[in-house]
Amino acid sequence: GQERAKKILAVVKKELEELADRSGITISYEKGAFDGGYCVLKAERLIVVNRKLVAGRRASVVAQAIA
Repeated sequence: GQERAKKILAVVKKELEELADRSGITISYEKGAFDGGYCVLKAERLIVVNRKLVAGRRASVVAQAIA
């Protein structure tokens, strides 16, 4: 049910964060009027994600930015 889905999303989020880390990309969860995406700021590779998004959407933003 819903608890299982939350656990799966937590695992997916952790795996995506580990993949980004291994790729030299920092993930930052921030507030704002945006979904998020990949950017380079002063030579630092970043994925910025709106922390107000639902968990599934946050994972999707990170996955798309890594791809």
